[in-house]
Amino acid sequence: MGDSQMQTPAQRVPRRTQAQRREEAERQIILSAIRIIADKGLRGLTLAAAGEGAGYSRGIASHHFGKKDDLLVAIVRHITDGFSRHRVRQSDTPPGLTRLLDTVSYYFRGVQTAPVRMRALHLILSEAVSEHALKDALTQVNLNSIQGLETEIRAGIAAKEIRADIDPHAQAILILASLRGVMAQWLINNEMVDLEKVLEEFIANIKRSLQA
Repeated sequence: MGDSQMQTPAQRVPRRTQAQRREEAERQIILSAIRIIADKGLRGLTLAAAGEGAGYSRGIASHHFGKKDDLLVAIVRHITDGFSRHRVRQSDTPPGLTRLLDTVSYYFRGVQTAPVRMRALHLILSEAVSEHALKDALTQVNLNSIQGLETEIRAGIAAKEIRADIDPHAQAILILASLRGVMAQWLINNEMVDLEKVLEEFIANIKRSLQA
């Protein structure tokens, strides 16, 4: 009798539910779409190509996402959710300036460890400037990113480690815009931008402008 036949019910791997299978299919389609965008740009992405690249049928992406714009929004949420999960893992880091600087460092590290995802993210964000269907959905994504930075700035003010005379919302917008600007330059020509040196100066500038 083989090993598989000797397994007890408790030892057998449970079958995934329909919801789990759907979630996994959507994740694989998103990852496939990210690779296509990074390699061929937004014009190279079709729902059929995303489905096939994930190992599914041509129509599976349409079934799960409906339209290309909806898939693009899902991609941005998938990538930015990674930053949200990092903030959750920061629970041991004191809120305020320390956590703000840690978030900035994580953003810089992200473009080095996951350049394909970051390239896809920036291409989609650029497209949203002129595409109204994307603009509304990605406005909320941007707002979530800004609110995360703003929360740390307000916590720093409350802890008297960040100046109380600044506008937390405006500062959060400036920091996010600066982060994305640096990443865009690196993605265009990574030999021109020394991320380690820029990160060092970026953090020093935040401290000089915000620290109480």
